This record gives sequence, structure tokens and C-alpha cells, in this order.
Amino acid sequence: MNSIQNSDYLSSLFIQAFMSKKVLTIEETKILYSKICEVCEVIYSESSFENFMKEIHNTLVKIDFDIKKIQSKSNGEIFYIWVNLINDDFTQLSTQYSQNEIIIFKKLLELIMDNYEDKYQLSSTKAIQEISKLKSLTKKEIELLLKRFQSDRWIVERRGKYSLDIRSLAELSEYIKRNVLDEDELIECPICSNYIFSDLERCSNQKCDYHIHTFCASLKFNKAEKKCPKCKHLLDSEEAEIIIEDIED
Repeated sequence: MNSIQNSDYLSSLFIQAFMSKKVLTIEETKILYSKICEVCEVIYSESSFENFMKEIHNTLVKIDFDIKKIQSKSNGEIFYIWVNLINDDFTQLSTQYSQNEIIIFKKLLELIMDNYEDKYQLSSTKAIQEISKLKSLTKKEIELLLKRFQSDRWIVERRGKYSLDIRSLAELSEYIKRNVLDEDELIECPICSNYIFSDLERCSNQKCDYHIHTFCASLKFNKAEKKCPKCKHLLDSEEAEIIIEDIED
């Protein structure tokens, strides 16, 4: 096998393996790549990994797919996520879930994003109550479906509340902007300049409109400095502790 054939074979193996996983941390992605390099008798290095991921991107976008690099806004962890670039907001879900399950997820997403007062979080009790109104499912069936959504990284549960997880943020941000939130409801993080759809922190002064991602707040503030840069009010101490806990978890 010549070098070009070997490179194509390596790429093919990697794409097939990643498709089956859908979401991997950057370290898990590197491990996957190194194992496939070993199979293909290719020397692994950090620089070769970065170049390889660029090549994979160039290959996949031609067929309307990509492996997107995205950072968690709760703790800063970096992920690679398989995404479908075709403008069909729930394409990825349609391959894993029934039509009724997709309807439930859409409702769940809307309920989460409608809950600005609780920082785009929805209590597990409220989620079960609202889903039971939508479809005739038992509490056990709803809980199992919610666990599937969590396992597939569409939602995450923390302290008894659901919020959008890394895969929803990678796949459904455009859908949220177009179909869920009004333009005047969109909030831009002053640190990363991305819209805030999860991991929202805000000034304790209710009259202040300062908002920031949890992880971005951990970069900007420390224990000695908890003042809002806009109104100079102190950040609520409980909120600051949650920021630190999320980074350490």
C-alpha cells in the first residue's frame, strides 16, 4: 500500500470510528487517532494530529458533514463532535429517535430556553410533568428517555436541573436563534462572543444586564475580585461558588 492509499485508509477508519461515537473529548480523539495510526503503521505526533483533523474537516465538508471542535462553557473542556451541515435542525436526532421522541425533545429544549429566570435550566420534576402532558408516557418511560438524551449529550443534569449539553450547543444553536428565542432575547457573552444558551451567570444586581458564561466567568473573575464590570456590584457569593465547583468537577 503506497502512502496515499495508506492516508486514505487511515482517514476512512477514523471517520467510521468517530461516526460511531459522535462525541469525544480532545484527549479521547487523540487516543482514537493514535490507535488507528498504529494499525496503519503511521507515526503519531501532536502536530500530525492537528494536520490530520484539518484534512478530515476538508474531506467531510464536501459531503455536508464535519467534526466540530467546541469548548464546554461549564468547565472549559474541549470536545470534537460529529455534525450534519445540511440545514435540517433535527437530522441527527432523526437517526436515533422516533418522531414522538423528537417532539418531546423539542418541547424540552423550548422549556429549558424559556427559563431565563433559572439560567436556562429546568427542574427534573417540571420536565417530567410537562412531558407527561405532551405524551401518554409513564414516569419511568420519561425518566429512561431523559437518560438517553443525557447519554447522547443533548442535555445534562446538574443538581436536579436539566440544561443543554455540548451536542445541542454544537448542533442546534442556529435552530434556537431562529425558532426559540426572539432577537431581543439573545445574550452575547462578553468574553467568547458566543450567544449564551447554557451555563449562564449574571450580576446579582437585578437592574444590571451583565451576563457571562460560567467558564468565561472563571477566566475573568477570581475569589478576590467578584465585582460586575458594568455596575460594580458584587457577584452573588453563591453564584461564584457554583462557578468554582463547575470548574473543579
